[in-house]
Amino acid sequence: MPSMTEDETVKLDKLKGERSQLRRVFTNAARRFSDVLESTDIQTKDISSDFNKVIEKAERLFKVDEEIKAVTFEYTDEEFDIIESYRDKLTEIKSKYSKHLQEDFKHPEDDVRSTSSKVESKPQKSIRDLELKPHRNFANAPVNFNHSSVHVPTNVYDKDPKVLNSIKWSEYLTFIFKNNLAVDPSLNWQYFGSSTGFLRTFPATSWTKEGRQKPDLYDCRTRNWYVKAAASAKDIVILVDSSGSMTGIRKEIARNAVDDILSTLTEDDFVTVLKFDEDVFPVVPCFENSLVQEYIFFIVINSLHQ
Repeated sequence: MPSMTEDETVKLDKLKGERSQLRRVFTNAARRFSDVLESTDIQTKDISSDFNKVIEKAERLFKVDEEIKAVTFEYTDEEFDIIESYRDKLTEIKSKYSKHLQEDFKHPEDDVRSTSSKVESKPQKSIRDLELKPHRNFANAPVNFNHSSVHVPTNVYDKDPKVLNSIKWSEYLTFIFKNNLAVDPSLNWQYFGSSTGFLRTFPATSWTKEGRQKPDLYDCRTRNWYVKAAASAKDIVILVDSSGSMTGIRKEIARNAVDDILSTLTEDDFVTVLKFDEDVFPVVPCFENSLVQEYIFFIVINSLHQ
């Protein structure tokens, strides 16, 4: 068995000492998390803080253990079993935390449809009630780092139970946004767009400007970033009937239908259009045997229409 140098021996002793300390710290953090989880008076932001501490200690413990493996030639089965028990404990904690979040989001008290009387939810802070201060990282826009703000499109009923429920559970994202900014201070605006139509923005800021005359028609669901995130990349082949019957209004309808389909695609989608009667041939000859990105094809099609 190879012998260890004096420096390696010193390093190993130091790592083992740190590992012993981390085991105790992890155990205490896990116990604290369990106590908070079983408490009847619990806030999600409080339990998130304890959960993050457990994760932090566990990651450091596992890293130190890997460093010990790299140094020593005598990593025993007992040591392996011990570290696996800590991994199992971490998996258990993650499962409990996930279950708690799911139950918290689905709690009957948060479901405005579960009450037969008039809804009396906790009043939400209006953006007019928040203290907004200009910040250079946000182009000197007035912001508030303690809250996030919500924008609901004019074509969405903001008292719809589905919308209210979604806005309520998404309040927890403010805590996540704050953590993200703490980890990376260079972050700019953070967004969450919901399928119900509302947009949550951090930090909180005023959506409309004073004296604005134009109506607010913004809907996050129509924005390119939302469409790209909500849909996976697609490969599409569009077939267009070009037989003798496709003349006049029929031909115009077919062409408009192709344009409408192309307009719903993103730059991540690949597409081609083929005409057919007795034979099949490409609308754009140079794309005969290939799919191309939507925006390239759209440019070519538009040039052919002109």
